[in-house]
Amino acid sequence: MPAPHFKQHNGELKMTAVPYKPSRSTPMEKGGPCEISLDAETIPSQLPQIRDMLLKDITPAKNLKDPAKIEADIAAKQESVMDKAGLNGLTCHIISLAVAIDDHEPVSFSTDSWENERKIIVEFFDYITKNCGNYAHTFIGHCVVGFDLKVLRQRCMVLGIKWPVIFDSAFKDKWGEVTFDTMLKWNGGDKHDFVSLDKLCMAFGVDTPKTDMTGADVYNYWRQGRIDEIAEYNKRDVIAVRSVKKAMTFDNI
Repeated sequence: MPAPHFKQHNGELKMTAVPYKPSRSTPMEKGGPCEISLDAETIPSQLPQIRDMLLKDITPAKNLKDPAKIEADIAAKQESVMDKAGLNGLTCHIISLAVAIDDHEPVSFSTDSWENERKIIVEFFDYITKNCGNYAHTFIGHCVVGFDLKVLRQRCMVLGIKWPVIFDSAFKDKWGEVTFDTMLKWNGGDKHDFVSLDKLCMAFGVDTPKTDMTGADVYNYWRQGRIDEIAEYNKRDVIAVRSVKKAMTFDNI
């Protein structure tokens, strides 16, 4: 049965597949926590004031004289700045969120308009709260501590969205008891020792989500209106990180 995909189009959230129906009781009904695998995709801010702030101080290399080379140098620096902006809660928009509860199929919430970022975040929270309840759940992701959860919370503050109670434990978690960050679990908690999800997938024999696109392609895909492909990529990331977690904890044996 296909997983539901909530897509933002022309100002409305539309569910484009079969509604989520758990094959067992939801955690709220069975009275216990669950595993929540999640992933966020972002783009650089589209707000003029943010873009102006980011790009205003860019200058070409002093040794360049050729106008064409000067233009190319500035363009390359602007692209680099905007790529980094997509990783910061102050200077980005979340345009797709995917989540899988326990072993159920992942669900994605995406938008082709940055102006509707708030709507997809609220729908994402509502879906998790409805199906999971207020327990100390385990949040699973790759760089989920240093990126996904952090940026999600930052965007909530910027957009005036109340942070759900069930996510609070993730920010009180000092010892990785309610978060399972595959990167930190692999490198022993060293945030500076980066390993990609793609490499972990190869090491553990898990299908990589990086087939026809990677996270670096998201902004270009979004500008081309290819939001469905972003949403599918987002869900593949969730499936992959859940599988890596199972391999790391011997759940797949």
